Amino acid sequence: MIEKGAAKAGIYGPDGGFILTSFIGAGHSFGEFTVFTDLPLSHDISAVGPTTLINIPAKVFLKLCDREPAFLSALLRATLLRSHVLIEMLHALRLLALVPRVAKYLLIMAPLNGVNAKLRFRQSDLAATLGLSRASMNRALAELESLKLVRRYYGHIEICSAAALSVWLEKTVGDD
Repeated sequence: MIEKGAAKAGIYGPDGGFILTSFIGAGHSFGEFTVFTDLPLSHDISAVGPTTLINIPAKVFLKLCDREPAFLSALLRATLLRSHVLIEMLHALRLLALVPRVAKYLLIMAPLNGVNAKLRFRQSDLAATLGLSRASMNRALAELESLKLVRRYYGHIEICSAAALSVWLEKTVGDD
């Protein structure tokens, strides 16, 4: 579990390239799949800046789940929310045009309050996650920036207003 800081999760491809799948922050956990399903680790997790982890061995974790059903219930809720996010991402990847797809992904990755949300990843990481070229990602972010929905910085992207970005996305996708 991440106590402080953030981490990026992804998969190394056969060519050695890293495919970013998500960013996680304080309070997020990882590794539950291996504990509950005996599946092998599927992702690599790397800290993004100073990060503190709490390591809970599998046996201790399972005993905690037995003793504290509320903990297990909260974990189930978090896991189902992650599944929902994955379904939303698949929808965006399969059905949306470039700029709405990028907007949808930014909204998925934004913190819940969404006010001036800073997403600490590079445009190239975002492009790789969505299977886009850096040029396509740059073009999409430039369009969203021209609409004053996002701002691009070195090392992060800021969502000016998640509500405004969401309204724009709904209008844009609704027009198709």
